[in-house]
Amino acid sequence: MQLKNRFKEKDKIRVWVDHQFCALCTSNKICSLHHIDGTVSDSIYGSIMLCFLCHKYADGHNVSDEKFKEKLTSYTLGIITKSNYEIVKRDVLYLESIKKRLQNILSSL
Repeated sequence: MQLKNRFKEKDKIRVWVDHQFCALCTSNKICSLHHIDGTVSDSIYGSIMLCFLCHKYADGHNVSDEKFKEKLTSYTLGIITKSNYEIVKRDVLYLESIKKRLQNILSSL
């Protein structure tokens, strides 16, 4: 089975190559990228590196736990701003779709 909206390989390398550990527990065992909002977008801004156990936990929060998504998105934004990633149209569209979340993150800084 091919998953819909996989992240682009070059985006994964640019952003996550130096952060191959879990954002939640810092484990480096069986880590992979998680879609913060399910597979609604292939924007790398919707990704987070998680270990197998945290990934399973996060899968249970994809639908309704907005505070959890804010935590994951905030971490991802911190990583991307330190990378050499250049924003593209799919990123702009995704970020527009989570505008309220971004406002909540900014207001808590």
